[in-house]
Amino acid sequence: TLYSFWDVRACFGRRAPEGGPLESSDDVARYLLDAAGVVTASGRGFEQDGFLRVTFTAPDDELAAGLAAAGQALARLEAA
Repeated sequence: TLYSFWDVRACFGRRAPEGGPLESSDDVARYLLDAAGVVTASGRGFEQDGFLRVTFTAPDDELAAGLAAAGQALARLEAA
């Protein structure tokens, strides 16, 4: 298993296409789950708000699809 922390602070203050502003790691994690089906752990649980913990345990093709889905969802965020 490989763990990674993603810095998502640049997402704070941006808006989901059909939602409110993202103001915490919890919000970004929830958005990625809803918009892309990608499960992450909010950094707030690790005292690291602004980061998401991502666990890589799936086959390579599923990881590639999940990363692509997360990237597309993040690209859809709108400026506040």
